[in-house]
Amino acid sequence: MIGKILEFNREKNSGLIVTESGNKYAFHISEYKDEGTYPKKGGPVEFMLEEESAIFIYPIKETNSSTNKNQNLKISMYAKVSLIAGLIGVFAFLYFAYNHSYVEKGYFYTIPSLFAILTGHISRKSKTASLGLVLGYIVTMMYIVVIVIGSFLS
Repeated sequence: MIGKILEFNREKNSGLIVTESGNKYAFHISEYKDEGTYPKKGGPVEFMLEEESAIFIYPIKETNSSTNKNQNLKISMYAKVSLIAGLIGVFAFLYFAYNHSYVEKGYFYTIPSLFAILTGHISRKSKTASLGLVLGYIVTMMYIVVIVIGSFLS
């Protein structure tokens, strides 16, 4: 069952747990399974029942979900930026190759691909970021090959 510590008396080493439905169950500190700490009023716990007493009481560790959500949002934003920059890099490469501006302007067109690589590495656990990362590397390698070949031909 899930509940919250309603009260705890250190002198008596006993307390009360209240469930969401309003039921109250007494417990003894020996049943509280977080060694070295005392139950805190309002602290969420998971427990079992034996007759009308709470046993095997474990505190529920609270995580800062807003921080996790913000971090996941940040990673997904970098993943999207990586994919978009990778796609822009592909189109820039096509434009670059079509206009045969190998050496003069080629370095400028690598910026989106390099940006895709950078943001892809920041959030590489995402499939979207991985796709942007791969596009960035492929297009950057293609730029290098085309620039080197163009340098030899001119």
